[in-house]
Amino acid sequence: LVGIMAAITVGMLDLPLQLFVGSVFLVELMICEDDLLTEAAYARKMQESPALGQSLLTFVFSGMCVFSLAANLSSGFALKYLGPHITYIIAGLSAAPALVGIACGFLKESRKTKEEIKAARDKFWNQKEACALAFIIVIVSLSMSVCAMLTRSPSVNAIVCIVGALVVVASFSLVLSPVIAKFAAFTLLQTSMHPSVSGPSFYFMTDGAEEFPEGPHFPKITYNTVLGSVGAMASLLGLYTYNRYSSHFSYRTLLVVSNVAFSLLHLLDVLMFTRANLKVG
Repeated sequence: LVGIMAAITVGMLDLPLQLFVGSVFLVELMICEDDLLTEAAYARKMQESPALGQSLLTFVFSGMCVFSLAANLSSGFALKYLGPHITYIIAGLSAAPALVGIACGFLKESRKTKEEIKAARDKFWNQKEACALAFIIVIVSLSMSVCAMLTRSPSVNAIVCIVGALVVVASFSLVLSPVIAKFAAFTLLQTSMHPSVSGPSFYFMTDGAEEFPEGPHFPKITYNTVLGSVGAMASLLGLYTYNRYSSHFSYRTLLVVSNVAFSLLHLLDVLMFTRANLKVG
């Protein structure tokens, strides 16, 4: 509910930078919470029917891609004719049905007795290392958000992020078993080495001749609706390929193949951002 209200507030008011960052943080927190609840629901189903795990994952992510396609098809027109604020209102209202689903018990969670609640809490508190790691991750996340609210310096924000990542990696390495710690470190490094350029890309693609004379000057509809929809359809194709041809692949093979293909395809962006594609023709 707080995340929904934050999204609607951003859509209705011109907030100062600090309040805007705080509101977007609440929106992202809502998205993470919904994602966590969804993952818990289908993970439980995968444990009940392991043989159908791959098909279930494909179904879940296909649904995400379909709704992403619908969002991309409409976002360009919303930005062009209604303005950027309306997109936050639409996002907030679109998340509201999740509250109805949770309240109606669609997650099929049974009510716990006091004894069961106490047993579950004791189970968590007995795993002091895991609780400490969760606390560290929360502190690091809040530190990065607060830093972004207090300063606009890219260097300061970058230093805080790097220090936070090192603290998390060190904590995982000291507390978890070597196998889990290595994979956690790999995941963190992989995510850190893929900084999001979606925000700058929007302005790079859509700025006019006065703001960026060398830019491609795409209309907002072209960038959001056309390119976004093509990306969503490519994701659907990738999910079909995964489900149809990759069922016998090991996790290590999938990680290597997908990361190499992902890196090679993203190298093409270098041609576009440096405008070398104009020289190529």
